[in-house]
Amino acid sequence: MFFIIATILLALSFLTNKLQKTISILALAVDAFLVAYPAVRHNADYNLYKLSYSQQLDNFEKGYTFLAKLFFNWGASYETFRVYIACATFIIFGIAIFRLSKNPSLVVLAFNVGLFAIEAIQIRNMIMLALALLGFSMLKQGQFANIVLGFLVLVIATSFHTLGYFFLLGGILFFIPWDKLIKGLKVVAIVSFPVSILFLIFGVQSIQSAFGTFLSITGARSDFSFDLVSVYNNGIGFNAWLLTVFIVAILLFPFFLNSPSVRNFLNDPKSKNVLVPAFLSVFSVVLTLLSSDYVRLVRDASVFSYIAYSQLVEKLSYKRFIILIYVFVIACFVFWLQNFIIYPESGRYIGYTIGLISDSVFQ
Repeated sequence: MFFIIATILLALSFLTNKLQKTISILALAVDAFLVAYPAVRHNADYNLYKLSYSQQLDNFEKGYTFLAKLFFNWGASYETFRVYIACATFIIFGIAIFRLSKNPSLVVLAFNVGLFAIEAIQIRNMIMLALALLGFSMLKQGQFANIVLGFLVLVIATSFHTLGYFFLLGGILFFIPWDKLIKGLKVVAIVSFPVSILFLIFGVQSIQSAFGTFLSITGARSDFSFDLVSVYNNGIGFNAWLLTVFIVAILLFPFFLNSPSVRNFLNDPKSKNVLVPAFLSVFSVVLTLLSSDYVRLVRDASVFSYIAYSQLVEKLSYKRFIILIYVFVIACFVFWLQNFIIYPESGRYIGYTIGLISDSVFQ
């Protein structure tokens, strides 16, 4: 119930432009609590993470494994480790959002609606996303120390989830002059759709080979690199792919508008922080043909789009209501794709995940 109340308060806070940071902090505190103390009987990945921790397995990325070993050697139980991880993750997430947006309640609202139910389960992805947001918040043009630190944070993000390499790529693109980069990003976004159709027609083996080589060279999780070229052949169905394409299209559509406010936003080099990672969602259009797990890239990149929308809001006016509705609709589509089409196990237990149903009540 607290989760739903907090989400409603986020919407009201954004519309009235009042107490945005305060409400956002309270909402993130609720999120952190729900992740730290999950409904263990109704959390698809909880036992997997607990088993990995208790037996000190090396089946996850190096960063997560390092922290798990560190806490284990300190004598901490998995439950204690999870509490610390959850709190640290949402503190980082909140700091990054506050650094990137003057309207944080919109971003946290979109996160709660579209991402929380699945991020609460896939905790390594949540850590990576928080670090990616923090890294891009530091990539401020003209501040060399911040750029180096931001890039370092993006590197660390890759050690918690392999998808972090996409955001590291975004960090590399950051060094390209903005006027050329934004044009290139738009071209890539447009081209990705016909390219994905060609892969639908002629097969995806070439994607497997090329991307598997990339992950091996970059030193990504070795078993993941192997799985990509030999096992990861579970691309999503055509209808799910169409929904993914639709989500990416509506996420990026506002950036192709010709209105003065959008043009000014796009022409501002400071927009790099959110626009570069936002455009990374186009990779999912092709890569979901390889594996359904790449829909994660859509939801991760969507957060940067929400931040961009929040930056377009200048003052209390009809624009706030329109942007709120637009973001809410996108978040609902992301929510449906993640929790009912790709990961239906998550969809079954949403009531438990957001604290509406007690873990003692069996389904």
